[in-house]
Amino acid sequence: MIDCHGDKYRLMVSSQGLRNEEIPVPKPASVYRAIALGDSITEGGGVELDGTFVKLLERSLQIENPEHAYDQAHLKPTTHQIVAKVILQALHEYELGPPL
Repeated sequence: MIDCHGDKYRLMVSSQGLRNEEIPVPKPASVYRAIALGDSITEGGGVELDGTFVKLLERSLQIENPEHAYDQAHLKPTTHQIVAKVILQALHEYELGPPL
């Protein structure tokens, strides 16, 4: 249980490190997967998992498109991870090779 300004809620984290139930990897071909990149606001600190915007989005998509299956994952990359990926992508695109 996490205490957030006097309100207690459960912070569920999967073995994959996601604030979600376990999601199948690789993604089944029949499933549309929404990925939410963001910080603790996106993560939904202070609310139960079903009240997070990514879960609300998943349910909304499922209601509007019942012929499809949906799941979602919230990724909370740190700034240095994002910068490192951008640098590595640029090195790859310009064929400069990996950094030493």
